[in-house]
Amino acid sequence: MGMDFVLFLFQKEGAMRQFLASLAGAVILGALPGAAQARVEAAAADHFRIVHEVTVPLAPDRAWRRLVTVSAWWEGSHSYSGQARNLSLEARAGGCWCERWAGGSVEHGRVLMAMPERGLRVEGAFGPLQAMAVQAVMDFTLTPGDTPGTTRIRLTYAASGSSASQLDAIAPAVDGVLGIQMARLAAP
Repeated sequence: MGMDFVLFLFQKEGAMRQFLASLAGAVILGALPGAAQARVEAAAADHFRIVHEVTVPLAPDRAWRRLVTVSAWWEGSHSYSGQARNLSLEARAGGCWCERWAGGSVEHGRVLMAMPERGLRVEGAFGPLQAMAVQAVMDFTLTPGDTPGTTRIRLTYAASGSSASQLDAIAPAVDGVLGIQMARLAAP
């Protein structure tokens, strides 16, 4: 499935306008002090690797609790139900990063590793990537920040699939969406 299919999904669900508005918001948020440092580290038709880093104004134990409470920081417009409150994360190996609402449910990812105050690794192709049958891993690493009472969170999101996936074409959009999420995670 190529980029045309992904665009079809966005248009069919009426989300393209909302997605572009969110992407514009990510650009604006990127200009704010303390915003995420981000980059598409690598991209080709069959893979991408995206890295974001933020400093959270919380000690590691509180930063961990915030991270695993995805409904508190994930932007609801980037969910199937449109409501972040429907998101949950079981912070244990095998746990589900899920979304449940009266109209359905989605498993966004499966927890591979949960080490409180240190790291969280989730296997999952989020959003339109799921329909493209790609493999993806989202890895969060927590380290003490430069200032006491702060925590540095590094997100690495790596996806791979066939070259027909054209992942290099979608990588900038994924990077923009992840930038929104990381800026919200870092917000006090």
